[in-house]
Amino acid sequence: MVRDIRRKIAGYREALTFEALINLARREFRKRMSVAEAADAQPMFPAVAAHLQRSLPTTINIPDPAEEGEFIYRPLMSATMAELQQCIDARQAQIEADLSTLQALRELHEYRAHEGARPADPVIAAMPVAAE
Repeated sequence: MVRDIRRKIAGYREALTFEALINLARREFRKRMSVAEAADAQPMFPAVAAHLQRSLPTTINIPDPAEEGEFIYRPLMSATMAELQQCIDARQAQIEADLSTLQALRELHEYRAHEGARPADPVIAAMPVAAE
């Protein structure tokens, strides 16, 4: 019985490790692919101004409907308008979340600075607990 449990735990550990390695490999592949493509092939759209073309990515990321939080990377030159809109929507949502986080961090910094915290003080250590 103990051996069976150990085998199952080892199997789960192997599966989790394999999944983590696959996810890491995917992220690295996407990073390297986009960097390599950026160096090699900047999209060229004849009707688009040169300064705009320099800012365009070679690939866009589209939310993967099959896997939550994952993206499909598509070359911009072969993307559809619907895929471009999905990319824009996903980026807009991320920017809004980032701005919200940035605002909260700024408010925390201002609060702690107003309370007299020095630059070397921990952010949370001496903060009074807010009354509910």
